[in-house]
Amino acid sequence: MHNTMHNIWAVTRTLLARLRFMAVFAVAAVVVGQWDLIVNRLDQWTRPPIAPDSLAANSDIEYYCPMDGTIQDHGGPCPVCGMPLVKRQKGLAAKLPDNVLARLQITPQRLSLANIATTAVMYMDVQPQVKAVGVIDYDQTRLFDLAARLQGRADELFVTSIGQSVKAGDPLYSLYSPDAYTALREYFQSRKREADLMKQSQPEILADATALRLASERKLMLWGISNDQLAKIARQYDIDGQVPDHVMVYSSATGVVTKKELRQGGYVQAGDVPFTLADLSSVWMNAKIYESDVPQVHIGQEVHVTATAAPGRVFSGKVTFLSYQLDPDTRTLDARVEIPNDDLLLRPGMYATATIQPAPNHTLAIPRTAVIDTGSMKIVYVRSSPETFDKRSVELGPESGDEYPVISGLKEGDQVVTTGTFLVDAEDRLNPPPQSGAATQPSGNLMRAMPAMPGM
Repeated sequence: MHNTMHNIWAVTRTLLARLRFMAVFAVAAVVVGQWDLIVNRLDQWTRPPIAPDSLAANSDIEYYCPMDGTIQDHGGPCPVCGMPLVKRQKGLAAKLPDNVLARLQITPQRLSLANIATTAVMYMDVQPQVKAVGVIDYDQTRLFDLAARLQGRADELFVTSIGQSVKAGDPLYSLYSPDAYTALREYFQSRKREADLMKQSQPEILADATALRLASERKLMLWGISNDQLAKIARQYDIDGQVPDHVMVYSSATGVVTKKELRQGGYVQAGDVPFTLADLSSVWMNAKIYESDVPQVHIGQEVHVTATAAPGRVFSGKVTFLSYQLDPDTRTLDARVEIPNDDLLLRPGMYATATIQPAPNHTLAIPRTAVIDTGSMKIVYVRSSPETFDKRSVELGPESGDEYPVISGLKEGDQVVTTGTFLVDAEDRLNPPPQSGAATQPSGNLMRAMPAMPGM
């Protein structure tokens, strides 16, 4: 009997153990199968009456990424780069002055790392400079046409080529001229008659002979025969009694032959121009003044001229003429610069550069390195506080060396960025303000959003 009860108890315990296992297995199967439902039920039971994102939206706290500037209403990793988001107080939109396009703030660490430096806006003597290019040309007032006054045949030529240097009084050609021969005979006859009548005491007849001699002499002078030349011919006539049939034609100017229209043995008529000379002791530069520089150029201004063909030399000249019309193709105005050229280093056709320096102007000015020219406007960055910089649009005059004169947009004492300007501007372009008149959002490695400032 005892053994029977023991066996029954053993079987019962085995059955209970198996039932417990089956129950656990069944519960696990139900939990796995209904896991999503269970999680949703738990979320529903534990959810607060107001959603967390609603609380964040109405909070003064926001989270931003210090790497790429991403803004979130909740903490955690950045969805862009994975960096932990940093909590801060939300920035409030600020009304900026009319000439301030944006306002940026730089942390002290970044300020030192970027090596940003500023310079005070101040009054100074600005020396404007106008640069112009052009070509050296002949001085038109020093071009000489050696026109023939007497017709005849050039039997001997002393100037044989273009480019030959000629001085005043040098022989040009020997001219066979029947007209000159006849005029010289008349002159010698009138001179002899005057000499014969001087031995008699008849003043009226002597006066007529003198007048005839003077008329013959005047005729020869009008044909280009000088007093010295006529005296030389007369001395030779007194020796041999022969009237010359050739007359030497001399140059009346000094210069370089630029045109030659006569060959040996050729005939010339009165009024022909066998030779043209150019005096290169003074030359002109036809400079092209850009349209924006025209108001700064005036007649009488000093000009410094340099040429590639004369390295190291600076020639001084003056503006002597300004054209009345702008070239519609090049948008330039022609300016004539007169340049002394005693050593003849400047030759027509050479390219040259002119630097025109108007009178210095005492005005408000900023360094050239502070200005960023976008094409449509000129921008500077002004330090408004130790860590805050305003992006301003300014109106500037023409560049003068290393300075720009200020017309509007800045006042004396303003601190403008002169070192690191393009770094600040690049950061502003990469992280533009979200809307006009609002403070900039947090930027990348250099910038961070400027918090709301009292009174703004």
